[in-house]
Amino acid sequence: MKKIILFLSMALLFGFGVNAQTLSTDTFNSANSNMPLVGNSFDVPIDVTSIGLIFTFTVYFEYDNTVLTWDGTFTNGSILDIIVTQHAVGVLKVIASGAFPDWETIPDGVLLDLQFSYLGGFSDLSFWTTDNSSTFCKIVRPDFSHFDFSDADVTNGAVEGFFENNTISGGDWHTPGNWSLGIVPQADHIVTVVAGTEITVDAAATAYSITVATGGQLTIRNGNIDVGSIDD
Repeated sequence: MKKIILFLSMALLFGFGVNAQTLSTDTFNSANSNMPLVGNSFDVPIDVTSIGLIFTFTVYFEYDNTVLTWDGTFTNGSILDIIVTQHAVGVLKVIASGAFPDWETIPDGVLLDLQFSYLGGFSDLSFWTTDNSSTFCKIVRPDFSHFDFSDADVTNGAVEGFFENNTISGGDWHTPGNWSLGIVPQADHIVTVVAGTEITVDAAATAYSITVATGGQLTIRNGNIDVGSIDD
């Protein structure tokens, strides 16, 4: 009986329990009314439940770096001792810990918000787990036992944006009626200048990419075009 009581006491002390430890983030899209605008910064949360008492808590968070740029900043949520570094291209490493030799109890809710800039397009937001990586999200307990996250313990998210084709067949870039979408191109538009036509730019303009078909011409008289690539 004494052994059973001792075991239960240790379980309570170190935060073990029947509740499942989970990691999650959001899905950003028009249906959820949280889709970021191209060129704008926005917060991506890392949410936790039932983490309990930790010595260290390490999270690997992957995204598409052609769609999102980490601004190098974050906002602490539940605890103060958090370090975020660029582990690899498109992967952030988050380490939460207590100030040695203290432990830390992670409350349910937002662990932190990561600030990203949105470049346009679609990106998965995913946690590295034992099912998809040799390096994975992990909790190290004060007694140095650990909990390794599997796919069943995480809820991944996404930024569900997309690029739109916008074609012009001649005339002024800044005239909405000249474009196939009926609007002047934005940062998430794939622009095509139709073969044999001439386009003029007289002020600041933007596009994700521009393709000038054979015999087409794009003339910049004033201003500039903020664009990822131009093909001709």
